[in-house]
Amino acid sequence: MTDKGDSFNILEKAIEMNWHIKALQLILVIAAAFVVYRFLVWLVHSHENRLSRKGQRDNMSRTYSRLAVSLIRYIIMLAVFLYILQMAGVNVGSLIAGLGLVSIIVGLAIQDWLKDIIRGAGILSDSYFRVGNIVRSQPQHRGDRSGFPGFP
Repeated sequence: MTDKGDSFNILEKAIEMNWHIKALQLILVIAAAFVVYRFLVWLVHSHENRLSRKGQRDNMSRTYSRLAVSLIRYIIMLAVFLYILQMAGVNVGSLIAGLGLVSIIVGLAIQDWLKDIIRGAGILSDSYFRVGNIVRSQPQHRGDRSGFPGFP
């Protein structure tokens, strides 16, 4: 017959082995995420370089490429974070559902602000106004567009 201490040691060894497997999984996931991130950033920069060779690169394309790199970085970081939480035993499905509900509530609360941001992005992308333009909204209102408010 086996001793209770022996079965406890076997259980301890199984938990210890499982911990090593999870640590290895974690390292592999982070390494894979880094490789995917570097590849996607390379794609964005190669597209930007292609535009530069054609002479079509301007400040707007640099802005969009930086935005794309930031979005890629944060999406990959979020995916890795959610995977780590799942490995730790957290129910990620419930967490995502809860975050979806919170984002709907926040989205409704800041709806007008988001409309202004989207309209501003449209104005920037269509290049209606550039730095140095003089803007007249009505005959008595006149403004010099010298940069963004609060920034030099």
